[in-house]
Amino acid sequence: MKIQIAHDEQLHVLRKAVSLLGGVVLGLLIVFCYFASSLCITVVLATFLSILVDPLITALEKWVPRALSSSLLIIAGAILLGGPP
Repeated sequence: MKIQIAHDEQLHVLRKAVSLLGGVVLGLLIVFCYFASSLCITVVLATFLSILVDPLITALEKWVPRALSSSLLIIAGAILLGGPP
């Protein structure tokens, strides 16, 4: 009988430890998502912009190489968005 009680107590302690560990893992996951959100938003925005401007770069590619056309487009966008109001 004493062996069964000791086994039940060990099982109870293990269940508490597992639930506590699950809570810690969940908390770490939430913290990671909070800090990674700025990086993820940047990557998603860059992907959308690259898909958006690809036809224009392809059209400019008829006159200048692709690297130069994308550089010119980035510089033009920076001037338009960063210029005086």
